[in-house]
Amino acid sequence: MVRTGLTAFGGFGHYYSKASLSCYQIRGGKRLYAGSLNTSQSGRPCWMWQNPGPMGNNYINGEYPFDFNNVQAAKNYCRSFPSDKHNNIWCYNANYNKGGDSARWDDCAVPRCQDIY
Repeated sequence: MVRTGLTAFGGFGHYYSKASLSCYQIRGGKRLYAGSLNTSQSGRPCWMWQNPGPMGNNYINGEYPFDFNNVQAAKNYCRSFPSDKHNNIWCYNANYNKGGDSARWDDCAVPRCQDIY
């Protein structure tokens, strides 16, 4: 992603305003978020997307349109995926433990841009 002045340009010819780094926008009915939030709405830390982890990561080879389609660049940031049916911004739970915190993933509390700007 290249960030210049008021705009950010991501892969697949997508255009994002600088605001999408702190909030999500909707394009084509999908939530788009390119920021660096890395905790879920319940305060759980996010798991690194490149790591399979104990919960099984179905997104290691997923689309990362805001990160040059690169799983390493996505780090442990909350993300939405164009192919997801639920259209949420979310992350895998880094504290996942079958015997303890059994939530595999959690939504992230990212505000919609029109609600804050």
